[in-house]
Amino acid sequence: MLKASEAGVAAELIFDAAYLVMLWMLVLALAARLRRSAPPARWCGGPLAAAFGLLALGDTAHVGLRLVALGLGDPGLTLRLGPVDLPLIGFGALATAVTVTGFDLLLLQAQRRLSGRGWGLLPRALLALALLRLALLALPQNDWGAVIPPQPWAALRNLPLLLLTLGLGGLYGCASGPDQRWQRAIGGLLLFSALCHLPVLLWIQRQPLLGLLMIPKSLAYLAVGLIAYRRLPSMAPISSR
Repeated sequence: MLKASEAGVAAELIFDAAYLVMLWMLVLALAARLRRSAPPARWCGGPLAAAFGLLALGDTAHVGLRLVALGLGDPGLTLRLGPVDLPLIGFGALATAVTVTGFDLLLLQAQRRLSGRGWGLLPRALLALALLRLALLALPQNDWGAVIPPQPWAALRNLPLLLLTLGLGGLYGCASGPDQRWQRAIGGLLLFSALCHLPVLLWIQRQPLLGLLMIPKSLAYLAVGLIAYRRLPSMAPISSR
């Protein structure tokens, strides 16, 4: 019989593998639908399709390398990059930290195109948060070679991302105009994902089981992608309707 820890690792491996398969299927479906769509839909939906492609690349590195390390029973398994030995899990965390920031930026670009408005104060503030996040990721305090992220720095580097996601949820959630309930649904899902992320950001070192909240967070992203796929052919700037 499997021990509790072994069963937990096995469950994580199964979920991670299933998540990656579903995510890449979504990326391919979005790309195919985007090619068949009219120019206004491609204009508005292009950043959304690109966002999920970027998310898939980062999560493949993060989840995929984690699958390899955990599957081999060695969380500290290293990848040699020149003179540096970087643990696979740490390298995957770096990859997804960059790509998930790009994911949010592309969602922001899509929302600007859908709204038909310029870059006001809130979108500019969200853009600044994304740039701050990327700058923080480049600092040596991150210690990407560590299997367990260093605190309080891990919380500090993730705070701009959390605020960025909350702001995006607000922008999508406040979408007005005819037939924009789907945008408000995306806004709700983004807010839900941020709320799942908050306890992980604050208390994961003290309560490792909080990491399970990343499962509903990942499922919320898949739900955003499914909404985008369903609505893509009819996407157009609200001001043009």
